[in-house]
Amino acid sequence: MVVIKVRSHKKINIVVIDSGIKDCQDVDYISGCGIVRKNQNEYETTDYYEDHIGHGTAVVDELLKTCNSFESIYCIKIYEDSMETDVGALLFALNYIYQNIHCDIILISSGITFIADYEEMKSVIDKLTNSGIYIISAFDNEGAVSFPAAFDSVIGV
Repeated sequence: MVVIKVRSHKKINIVVIDSGIKDCQDVDYISGCGIVRKNQNEYETTDYYEDHIGHGTAVVDELLKTCNSFESIYCIKIYEDSMETDVGALLFALNYIYQNIHCDIILISSGITFIADYEEMKSVIDKLTNSGIYIISAFDNEGAVSFPAAFDSVIGV
């Protein structure tokens, strides 16, 4: 789990790409969406982002415990029943952020060890980081090189 300590007077906007969040109705600065597969190569957003795994909820809970400088936390649910990464859903989420969401930090709690869409992933990561967004991404738990954490412009943890 990543702990972010922000020493700034500026309120930050963070996007958490994970398994969603549960029980956040009483926090007005937390919102989100889900990414669902329409067919083999198409995805769309949905208003449903409730966490059934618990990982995304734990990440956001830790963020809330360690930092009170959030203007907004936006959760993008890309996992339904397991923490297996669907590269298409992750790419869709990253492009969705670039086109629709103002944020300072993107926190991705996963990574991909084999990526057929390397150039597409690099392109969207570069667009996001060149626009001033910091991206923090987890490396593979088994020690393998994983993306997007392995990109030079990403803070890999």
